[in-house]
Amino acid sequence: MTNSTTTRPRSGVFAALGRWTAPPAGIVDPEERRRSRMVRSVAIGLAILLTVSGIVSSITTSLFPDRDTSLGWGATLIVLAAGGSFWLAFWLSGHRRNRLGAWATIFTIDAFLLGLGPFFPEVSASLALGFAVPVVCATLILDIRGTLVVFVVSFLLTAISLTIIDSSLVESAFIVGIMIAVTTMAVLVAHLREDDLLKARQLRALEQRNADRLKGELELAQKVQRAMLPSELPAVEGLQIAVYSEAAFEASGDFYDAFSLNDDDRIGIVVCDVAGKGVASALVMSATRASLRAEAQRTPSPALALARVNATLSSSIPTGLFVTIFYGVFEPSSRRLTFASAGHPHPFRGSTSGGPVTELESHGLPLGLLAEAEYEEQATVLEPGEYVFIYTDGLVEALDGDRAMYGFDAVQNRLALDGVGSPGAEALLEAALVGMRDFIGGESLQDDVTIVTLCLGDAAPVGAERADTYDGAREPAWIPER
Repeated sequence: MTNSTTTRPRSGVFAALGRWTAPPAGIVDPEERRRSRMVRSVAIGLAILLTVSGIVSSITTSLFPDRDTSLGWGATLIVLAAGGSFWLAFWLSGHRRNRLGAWATIFTIDAFLLGLGPFFPEVSASLALGFAVPVVCATLILDIRGTLVVFVVSFLLTAISLTIIDSSLVESAFIVGIMIAVTTMAVLVAHLREDDLLKARQLRALEQRNADRLKGELELAQKVQRAMLPSELPAVEGLQIAVYSEAAFEASGDFYDAFSLNDDDRIGIVVCDVAGKGVASALVMSATRASLRAEAQRTPSPALALARVNATLSSSIPTGLFVTIFYGVFEPSSRRLTFASAGHPHPFRGSTSGGPVTELESHGLPLGLLAEAEYEEQATVLEPGEYVFIYTDGLVEALDGDRAMYGFDAVQNRLALDGVGSPGAEALLEAALVGMRDFIGGESLQDDVTIVTLCLGDAAPVGAERADTYDGAREPAWIPER
């Protein structure tokens, strides 16, 4: 049994008020947006109240001119003028320089209270207490200096009001005392809030600097990773090679490589997945690539090459980072593929003429975990029309909206279905990606996806085909619309 809470959207008057009091779009600082919304709320509330009161007072004064039953025309005009001034303050607060609206709101309150004093001498002492209200408002919508300015103005207006009504010394002292007490508390609150805001702004500035630094590091990692991808793939007669790499986030933990071995016509094929993301993974990736390329030129055995690279990485990479990798050596003259794997998903093998899609199994620990690890070497001979599909786990672990995983079987079945009669490596790669995209729908990838597909042609010499590398900003043009 689950409990859920839903918030109903506001409608009607409340929705309209929410739109009217929304801060100007140009204000981005959270505190300034809060102040702007408060100013607009106070201004429109007082504007509506005094406008309605002024209209009602105009009607009652016309019907009952006696001051005992109506405000009279003088007080009514003051109420209407104050309402108009609050409407002006509301309009000013809707612009980028919304502080003008705050000052207009505060001083309109002062002027309104001062103007009503002479019309109601019997309660003017009570009205004089109202001069503390602008000080409280200034505490909420202005800074400390603004609060002090409002206090000085309100204090002077209080003195003027008390002089006009000729209040007693005791009454005047009481009112002034309240003004000073309210102002003291208001300034204290304003000081505490401004101190908190200063610390919050400093924290946001520090977070922004850290975010900028992290962004720079990720961009650097991305450049390093791009530089490590081969600019050209080896062209082998009768063999098609298609590659694809897509980063789930700014920096990828995957890479692929394809290179010619200098002793004969053999080529090395590498698909690698470094644990983690960011600059650390990019550095480990760079070290792995350089070490494997060097070992590949002097070590004919893929298993032995992985063992030597593992011994190097185990003593140099930080704890918690490791590398899964598939390394194969293809010899065109014999169509022999010799390969070894370090904790990497097993590649799929199939034929464009039909038949089952199987796995090329080879076992071993990921690189960097145990210096003395040994690796299993396997070999197979590819027949014309056969293909090898090498990938990282980001393909099979892609998630749909229900958090279900695409899975190994789905990739295997897709290759078995679309691989029959396939025109080559790129079509096979495209079919697998389309299947994954159809499965996840509009969901984002949670892990990097890298694929290298080898397809042995029937006889005609064909060069290597290199698919566009996906950088997370757009889809390669050759992937069809879904």
